[in-house]
Amino acid sequence: MLYSPSQRLAIACHPKTASTSLTTWFKRSFSDVVSADPIRPHVPVAEALQRLGLGRARGRLGWRAILRRPFAGRQAISGLVVAVIREPADMLASLYTYWRRRSSVVPRAPQSLAHTATTDSFGVFVHEAVVKARLPSYAEFLGVGGEAWHATRLIDFRSLEPGFRRVLREYGVEPPASLPKANMAPRTPEEDDLREAIREEMPALMPVIHERYRWYYEEGQSMMVRGDTPAEARAAA
Repeated sequence: MLYSPSQRLAIACHPKTASTSLTTWFKRSFSDVVSADPIRPHVPVAEALQRLGLGRARGRLGWRAILRRPFAGRQAISGLVVAVIREPADMLASLYTYWRRRSSVVPRAPQSLAHTATTDSFGVFVHEAVVKARLPSYAEFLGVGGEAWHATRLIDFRSLEPGFRRVLREYGVEPPASLPKANMAPRTPEEDDLREAIREEMPALMPVIHERYRWYYEEGQSMMVRGDTPAEARAAA
């Protein structure tokens, strides 16, 4: 998570949800940005609040005092957490291919989930990430129902830029003309072969993905801002 004290604006960074692009824009836009963990960028929201001194266990005010009231329509609030979420199967496939692509550049610890992605099939990776719960679900990562949930806005990855612009304008921050592009998958025969292998395995894996990400399918996707119609610009709570 990144946080700007002057803007009282935070960006929750889940893997493969345009977090690199959002981080680049955020750091360029505000000079006072601080990170919950400079080494580990994808810190779950509840842990990030503690690291930033905004959670109940630290600081005298706590996050609920900083974010004084829920988001309401187009009224600006005193603090906001922005999070982009992506269809879980799509996110897992993207994370798997990204880690495989980067395996020759970034060494992976033998016991890490990233190492599993570089050495095993997509099915094995999903079993480790989803069945063994080595990757937090969206509900766990976002801290659904927790301290900052009432002031969290969810943006649909599929309409990232218009959704992001809508949320920032409602909050009173000038949005970027466009977000920087980063970590886009190349179109190569090797990538195409990998995507085809994932497509073949995916149908058998969907039941466990749906179970692990039940919150997304039953609630989360209906809360996402898509930047198309005002009715879909809904608060997270």
